[in-house]
Formats: sequence, structure tokens, C-alpha cells
Amino acid sequence: MPDPRRTWTWLLAGLAAVALIAGGVAFWLAPDPAPMEEPITGSSPVPSPTPTSPLVVEVGRVEEIAVGGRLDRGDIRTAVGSVRDTLTSLYTTAFVEPTGWAGGRFPQLGRSFAGDARVESRRDVKDLTLGPTARELEAVRPRRARVNMRILVGAEGRPISTIALMEFRATGLGPTIGEIPIQHQGRYVLRPVEGRWLVVAYDVRGHLGTGGR
Repeated sequence: MPDPRRTWTWLLAGLAAVALIAGGVAFWLAPDPAPMEEPITGSSPVPSPTPTSPLVVEVGRVEEIAVGGRLDRGDIRTAVGSVRDTLTSLYTTAFVEPTGWAGGRFPQLGRSFAGDARVESRRDVKDLTLGPTARELEAVRPRRARVNMRILVGAEGRPISTIALMEFRATGLGPTIGEIPIQHQGRYVLRPVEGRWLVVAYDVRGHLGTGGR
């Protein structure tokens, strides 16, 4: 089975080659988002379940890299909205909505992925989601969800690939473990697949409570 980190490296190299051949564009990733805060130690009791809060993903910086010099602003706006919708769905399933956790199995996770990445997401479910900790939580309260995007625009002026840098912070609440901090960052490559923008490669890291993963 392909290593997702190798897949990530291959895709980035391919995108860079396309840009250099077509227009001499220098393509690089933005620096990682600001370092995560140190995990908060300790816990406090939770008196009663907290209703699920809807996840709202904020779009931060958006950069376009045009291979052919043309930009179709309408298509770019559509791509930005679709990428945000995909990541909102991914993080809602993986962290925010308890009905999608299924005791730590997250059966709907693959809907946000395509190709090999969909298969690999099942193997990496612990890194992409709450993992087994979901069994100890009743709710997750989002505190920050922000995505920066770098969009590669093809010769016809239409987006063909997007690198999304996602930062997510929240508080998990459970009857026995109290409140725990949740922190997760990911780099995702998305491409249009049958009318949707789906993840085709990823590199993620996160912390739950006082432990890292």
C-alpha cells in the first residue's frame, strides 16, 4: 500500500514540474501555521452533555499560481467554496459530530477522499480523527478552524489542484475525562473529482489532551 507521505511528496513534485514547464512559476508551500499551543494538563468534570456546535471553517489566505497567466475568478471562487465544504465535512465527521464517530471507527471518513488516499485514510484513521478517544467523549466544542489555500490554475484559467493548510482547535468533553484540548493540523492536496473537490494526498499531525500523536 502506498505510503501517504510518499504520495504527498510525489504530488508536490508533480505540481512543481507542471508549473515550471508551463510558465516558469516558482511553487513552494507556505510555512506551517503557527506552532500549536502546548497541550493543557489536567481535566475538569463535565456536569452534563454539551449540544453539538456546528463547525464553521474560516478561509484565510488564498493564493493563485497561474500556469498560463489566465484566471477565471468565478471558477476560483467556486473552487475555494468547494474545498472549504470538503474540509468542513471532513473535520465535522472526524472531530465534531458524535453521530459520525461510531465508537472510533468513523465509517463516513472516506467520503472526503479519492483514489489511493481514500484507501489510506482507513489505515490512518487514528491520525485523521479523534481515534479511540471518541469512545470517551460526548461532545466536541470547536474553538478555531481556519484554512489557507494555494490554488494551481491551469492554462485555461481554471483551478486544477489546491493545497490547503488546515488548523483546527477544539475542546472535547466527556463524563469521565472531563475537558481535553484537541489540536490538529493538516496539509491536504485536493483535486476536482466528478464535480467535487476531494483529498488525494495529506500530511497531518495532532494532539489530544496531554498526549501527542
